[in-house]
Amino acid sequence: MSDDVAAHVRTYIEGQLTELGRKNVEQIALNAGIAPRTLQEFLASYEWDHAAMRDQIAKIVRSELFGKLNIGIIDETSFVKKGDKTPGV
Repeated sequence: MSDDVAAHVRTYIEGQLTELGRKNVEQIALNAGIAPRTLQEFLASYEWDHAAMRDQIAKIVRSELFGKLNIGIIDETSFVKKGDKTPGV
């Protein structure tokens, strides 16, 4: 992964973890101090490997969080996802 791509991934993920009221690409970019079009173009052009991401998350959960006394809770946000360009839709 190039440094440029890694920077955009970091910006996007950090934006999702902020306390922004609306976590759309424009708000995330503006909050990070970059032009919204930059992040929009990155998300439109970068191919997400959903299966690899799912497998990596499962591996992390298994290796770092699995234990006899541990439980897992998946809390969905209840926000309706629309379109076919948003990650996670």
